[in-house]
Amino acid sequence: MHDIVVFGITGDLAKKKLIPSLSRVASFKKIRVIGFGRKKLKQSEFASFLEEEARNSGHTFKNALEGFEAVYIHSELNDPMGFSKLQKKLRKEATIYMALPPSMQLAVSKQLVNAGVVTSKNQVRIAFEKPFGSNTTEAAELNTYLHKHMREDQILRVDHYAGKETLLDLESSGRIGIFSYVASYGKIKELTIRFEEKISADMRGSFYDSVGALSDVAQNHMIHMLTTFIAAHAESCIYTSKENTCLISTSATSSLKQIRSLIASSLEVVGKPVLGQYIGFKNISGVSPSSKTETYAQFSVRLKKKDVKVMGSEINESMKHIYKIFGNTKISFSLGKNMPTNDVSIETVSSHSYKLMINRNCGTDAYDEIFTALIEKNFNRFVSFEQIQAGWRIVEEVKRRAKGKIVEYSVGTKPRA
Repeated sequence: MHDIVVFGITGDLAKKKLIPSLSRVASFKKIRVIGFGRKKLKQSEFASFLEEEARNSGHTFKNALEGFEAVYIHSELNDPMGFSKLQKKLRKEATIYMALPPSMQLAVSKQLVNAGVVTSKNQVRIAFEKPFGSNTTEAAELNTYLHKHMREDQILRVDHYAGKETLLDLESSGRIGIFSYVASYGKIKELTIRFEEKISADMRGSFYDSVGALSDVAQNHMIHMLTTFIAAHAESCIYTSKENTCLISTSATSSLKQIRSLIASSLEVVGKPVLGQYIGFKNISGVSPSSKTETYAQFSVRLKKKDVKVMGSEINESMKHIYKIFGNTKISFSLGKNMPTNDVSIETVSSHSYKLMINRNCGTDAYDEIFTALIEKNFNRFVSFEQIQAGWRIVEEVKRRAKGKIVEYSVGTKPRA
């Protein structure tokens, strides 16, 4: 039986993603869900709350394995008594899932340590929902504190894109015959990542105005997609194209997590970025009338002398695309919600062009993969601190180069530089 303690259990993320996922995971893993929050709820009310939110997404806890429990601890986040109650209730194997804003991560971590919930000698881990910190300084401060009181294997930095089905397929696709050949790093001319969002900021104005496109998706999701692609096709070495010398060395014992870290740490921003804000964003409830928050970002990074273009937009989501271009060979990946059935196909477009499509729509949610990974201690599904810092460093450099310039654009278009 594994205890999963959710801080922020009544929040928007928990309602839409975490609770429905936990209801599914409970059908094949023995878990106990413990909610920790400021809202006053009786135990029976908490159980009903979980079931209601699961049903809102078409799921139920009624299929949970025998022994499933739902426990609620009512407490303020700064009340030591609440954390003391938590410490007494926890079983040996437990994960604290912190679905809280970055501003609360360090304070809650200190409460957990002070109450003895987490120690370097026990098996309790903390999973931090992204973003981990709000910048390089805050992330470093949080990481330094955690390492004084915990082991690295107890710190799980979550980017749910690590559980995306198509990215999981991408991790192994580099070993597939012809794709392994055309995906070797020396042949890469340009890599473009485009992240488009269909969901507007109308229902999350205050949140989005405080975060922006760079921190919301570029620092984590987009960097993760980039490093996963390169890492998936790295064998013993990633080579430079001109000198044919080893740029990033890996060993047979290197984990995917370690390789992603090496790649992320080698990225640097190049060129002039473009930041934009769509017309009408300032009229959304919760958004400041004088907001300078970007809803669009386009920038380039490079791995030594290899340029990689990265583009992201807050509007028009539903499909996530990763396009890989290798000299005369072009490979197109499509990641999206409207993928039809389970299928893997390679299509020859011309003598120098191949199209690879991975359609894996098994119904497995990314958070199902994340919760399963934390229970099974599959640490490759989580992000290293080095990758986190690389993402923040890129975001900060992009903002520095933009010099505060935000270009207005209409929904459905792109801002002009």
